Amino acid sequence: MTNHNPQTPDSQSLEQLQHTVDDDIRKMRDAQQFRTLEEKIQDLKDQGIDPAKTFDTRGDEDDD
Repeated sequence: MTNHNPQTPDSQSLEQLQHTVDDDIRKMRDAQQFRTLEEKIQDLKDQGIDPAKTFDTRGDEDDD
């Protein structure tokens, strides 16, 4: 596929780099969507977040 826009080699390289980065970001997002619950919990723990304390809101609200 040829690019018919008159551009300098530097701007072409920048466009290629941006396209590559965009593709990589899309791939990472897709991969994260299919991670197991155990992997997601481990990631939270690696960040210093205790999922049980942070996200457990059961019993916090009154059901009158």
